[in-house]
Amino acid sequence: MPETNDSNIDIIKGMTYEEFTKGVQYDKTLQFHFDVSFTDERKFLKGFGKIAFYFFMLGYMYGPLILIPITAYEYHNWYLLFGILFSYWGTYIAFSRKRGVLIIPIILLCWFWFKYGFHLDDYGILFCLSFIAGHIFCGIAIQTETEYAKIEIMKDPLFFNKLSKEGIIYFLKKNSEEKVSMNSEAFMLTGEEKV
Repeated sequence: MPETNDSNIDIIKGMTYEEFTKGVQYDKTLQFHFDVSFTDERKFLKGFGKIAFYFFMLGYMYGPLILIPITAYEYHNWYLLFGILFSYWGTYIAFSRKRGVLIIPIILLCWFWFKYGFHLDDYGILFCLSFIAGHIFCGIAIQTETEYAKIEIMKDPLFFNKLSKEGIIYFLKKNSEEKVSMNSEAFMLTGEEKV
């Protein structure tokens, strides 16, 4: 389970589909997450979500291995192949969820572009672009996988309850004085419906 340093967030386990949907009406901060690794979430994907995820996944995995060698061949400069390493470095940073790092190559890219013009045979331009592309494609793949997996799980209450009971999904609720406590009114109303 991902670590959360925010002491203002409650971690709830074992919530039923009915409790979750009722709770969301009272507390918009309530959401569910996965207690599985990145690669395990994709087994919940179907349809368009699956296609979108694999498009971005193949983009960050194989895109650099195709596009960067073509660029290096076009400009007869094989040192440009180091762009592959920068692309995978960007991918690694995306997996580490360090989004703030992306601003550095963006600033460098703008600086190189302003100073030398936009030329793909320029090391600074290509390496920055490779890093940014790898980071963005990987980040979108991670986000796509998580969001579409959630959509598929929400379609089937029985499936939702099974995953919740097995601890595969868990729930986060941000505490706020403006929100109704999930331990009071929302759950009391849910309990009244079950009686």
